[in-house]
Amino acid sequence: MKINFQPFTITTEGCIYDALKYSFKPKGGGDLPLFITQDKGNISINVSTSVVDFKGIYSLELIGSFNPYLYKIFPFTISTVEFVYPNQEAPKFTQNLRTPLMVTYGQQKDYLLPRIKDIDDDPFTVSAIYTGGKAFPPAIQFDADKRVFSIDAKSESDVGTFSFVIVLTDQHKPTPKFRTYPFVIQIQLFDIGGLYGTGTESKDGAGT
Repeated sequence: MKINFQPFTITTEGCIYDALKYSFKPKGGGDLPLFITQDKGNISINVSTSVVDFKGIYSLELIGSFNPYLYKIFPFTISTVEFVYPNQEAPKFTQNLRTPLMVTYGQQKDYLLPRIKDIDDDPFTVSAIYTGGKAFPPAIQFDADKRVFSIDAKSESDVGTFSFVIVLTDQHKPTPKFRTYPFVIQIQLFDIGGLYGTGTESKDGAGT
């Protein structure tokens, strides 16, 4: 962001002088913060920061001088805050999940999760939690980077109903947002018709 200032005059003992040179300094001296630079040739500064650590109120001074002994100081402050979208939302699937996902014993199947959209354009991660225990069933694998469930039911012992929770989490600071989706995979002995279920709804939340 560019902040422009107007030129000003210096009045002393009834005489008016045009300020010929302008500079910006923090109140109390020192150098300008790293994210504030003076636009040489103009009475303006550029403020550019995406670092949360720079949040705060900065007291600065614009110094206009006619000569080293004749100058005027214009104090001002800059307040930097983190921008938060008015309707901060967690990422979500653009289509319903196909659940329960039906797979027949002896069949190998890959299921690509629907495309994910984050309205705030925050980076996000995808994870899957098996509700039946810490480890996934032997016949089921999940590739989070590719958003793909792979099912390879080679044994009758792989038959069963397996419930998962898919979690979409953005990296919004300071509080990540997440959305969860229930997802079921049914491995059956015989094809009883109907490859997919009808879809699922999600639940939203905020990380801690």
